[in-house]
Amino acid sequence: MKIVYYSNCQYAGIHYFLQKTLNGPVDITHLENYSFIKYKKQIPIDCLKQADIFIYQPIDKRHGIYSTDKTIENNIMFYLSPKCKTISFPYIYNSALWCLIPPANIDGYVGEYPDIDKYINRESIEQLKSQGYSLDDVLRMYSNNEIDFDYENRFDNSVKILKEKESICDVKVTDFIVKHIRTRKLFFTQNHPTTCVFVHIANQVLSILGHNHKYDEFAYPDNVINLPGEWPTTTYDSKYWKFEYSVNTQDTWYIPHIIKIYQNYTVSHLYPLSYSIPLKSIQKLNETKKERLFSRLIPGDNKTYIYKDEESYNNNYKESYFSFTYKKGGYDCLRHYEILANNSIPFYIDIDKIPNKTMTTFPKKIVKNAIDALVQKPNDTSVFDKYIEQLHDYTINNLTCEKNASKFMKIVNQLNCCVNTNSDKKILMITSHNMNYSMMSLAYGLRMNCKSNFVDFPKIDSLYNKRQYNLHIEDDVLIDRSDIQNKLQNKYYDYVIIGSVGPDEGWDFQHYESLIHNIYTKTEIIYIFGGDRPFNITSNNEFHTYLNGFLKKGLCFVRELDDNTNYYHETSWGNYVTECVDKWNDKIKKAYMIMNEIQ
Repeated sequence: MKIVYYSNCQYAGIHYFLQKTLNGPVDITHLENYSFIKYKKQIPIDCLKQADIFIYQPIDKRHGIYSTDKTIENNIMFYLSPKCKTISFPYIYNSALWCLIPPANIDGYVGEYPDIDKYINRESIEQLKSQGYSLDDVLRMYSNNEIDFDYENRFDNSVKILKEKESICDVKVTDFIVKHIRTRKLFFTQNHPTTCVFVHIANQVLSILGHNHKYDEFAYPDNVINLPGEWPTTTYDSKYWKFEYSVNTQDTWYIPHIIKIYQNYTVSHLYPLSYSIPLKSIQKLNETKKERLFSRLIPGDNKTYIYKDEESYNNNYKESYFSFTYKKGGYDCLRHYEILANNSIPFYIDIDKIPNKTMTTFPKKIVKNAIDALVQKPNDTSVFDKYIEQLHDYTINNLTCEKNASKFMKIVNQLNCCVNTNSDKKILMITSHNMNYSMMSLAYGLRMNCKSNFVDFPKIDSLYNKRQYNLHIEDDVLIDRSDIQNKLQNKYYDYVIIGSVGPDEGWDFQHYESLIHNIYTKTEIIYIFGGDRPFNITSNNEFHTYLNGFLKKGLCFVRELDDNTNYYHETSWGNYVTECVDKWNDKIKKAYMIMNEIQ
């Protein structure tokens, strides 16, 4: 019997157990997929033709002849005999068990993971540098366990990717990893699993081959095949994961890597800026009895727009356990926060498509869990009540205009080496007359926090006229909007905010802008990009180029920021609107379908 493995080193753990069970002599050949792709090796056609069993990790079609995608002409599986048994298993990977992970080229060639030449989770350190923290500050914070290494989101993302990979595989491993991630040691490095994972896979392969024998997954030493390397565990890792097996912590091992990440990172002064809602708009819990499972309002369906005033509009959400929402123009939308403020759960239909850098403050994890609970047990309102309470607390602590403005000022002050946060700084916001929720929600928070020290010029009428539900402010603070040009020339204001400045938004700030750049430093000038269309910074496109122009002039805060998808739109605004309308019409249909299936 001839077995050909087309995989990375993970084949060895599987074969260790297969060879103990398979009858007769077994001739094995390992074709290291990573090496074939990287060095463009010649495909061993005769070897493939002789294979009785071909065990492989799926390789994307972008790798051409080295792909396992059958739509690619002369792909590596093309040469297999029709009688050859093929068995696929996923590239086994999890990057969430350690605070940082050094670069690994194989993750990109075989696993299709991005930025293979960079540290995994480097963003935790880069973000601190971009916020103005010195290297000494960062090292002190590391020693004091004050850095957020984002374990939860990283684990969720690793699981999501692994599930996607195994969806086209014969062998499944995600559920095993999720079940035992705390109780058993499962990984030495992000791509070197321990023995129990290999046993779990080998048992499935044996079953596919018709063998009834099953090995005990936990009866063997952790590293029976002597895989090299093991990332040290830190107190951060241990504290978050609460491992139920013995670990030794080595915090100091990561210090040189933190220094390297910090020193190699060039600050771009680019930041996400999510919408927010006034604290006064957040309703008390249990103030209104729930009367229905779903809100009557379906975004984009005009016949459901029946509410003529703010009170009736809010009552609809208050009385509903769940309220539909989704991307219409942009992913971020005031509606999401209005739903939360009224103690309803956003049923965000396309929540999994939100880019990582968009809606960064939004409770995506909690919302997804609540939606899953609804799908699984649509009649268990006690579970919904618990999620509503959790979301209520989260909204108060993270999503108010006041909190958002405070975080905004903390970043700006830190970059300007200022220890004081809000009230003593004089801030000028130069705006257009266009209604823009990014500007309005930020302005609301700054006014509440800074009082008369925050000046919106010209006056943002839409913030004061009370025509916009749930985002309006009393015009009860005396604001001096006179003699702006002379005040700028004398640097009366500490910071100047300009916006919204996206390519879809008409603005006429040039007269003030040239003056501002002669007086203020780069970190004292802030541009707000509050438009619907995304600024995708992963590829060359007109919006990315446009944004880069402003990054040379000041700090940039972007509502729809995308650093992890391939989508961008750079033709006309009208074309974008047409595309969005087509998509949200599909979501309207989906919303009604969901209601009909669940109710």
